[in-house]
Amino acid sequence: MGENNMIRVTEHRIFIEKMLMDYNLKKEWLKIVPSIQEWCQKNDVEEDHPFRIAKCICRTDGTRDLLFAEELTDDMISSAKGSMMIRGFLSEVSLLDTDFKFLIHTVLHEIACPILRTIDQVTRDEWAFAQMKKYAI
Repeated sequence: MGENNMIRVTEHRIFIEKMLMDYNLKKEWLKIVPSIQEWCQKNDVEEDHPFRIAKCICRTDGTRDLLFAEELTDDMISSAKGSMMIRGFLSEVSLLDTDFKFLIHTVLHEIACPILRTIDQVTRDEWAFAQMKKYAI
């Protein structure tokens, strides 16, 4: 897929925290967990997808959790890219030609949830692809 057999998200924690701060989001909201589905089950959050790579949880009190799986396998990455292509982002997905670019897009997609105040996947993908220019991509 890219440089590795998987993306180890924990290795990019400081960069992801900086991205959150770029958008005036609290770095404490970042949670890198072994399994998003298991974390959600333990925290009474609905999540059916066993291979979810990231999830934004926005609460009515203004608190957030931005969850990322600690390891993103090639299968998980391929599945996420496939979902984006189904949503109409064929040419944009081809720009995610390295693991790092994919990770940046994924982080921006989750940042879009509190910034745009929407859970709409297409809107968040559009915004994330546009924002990638900030990171020279």
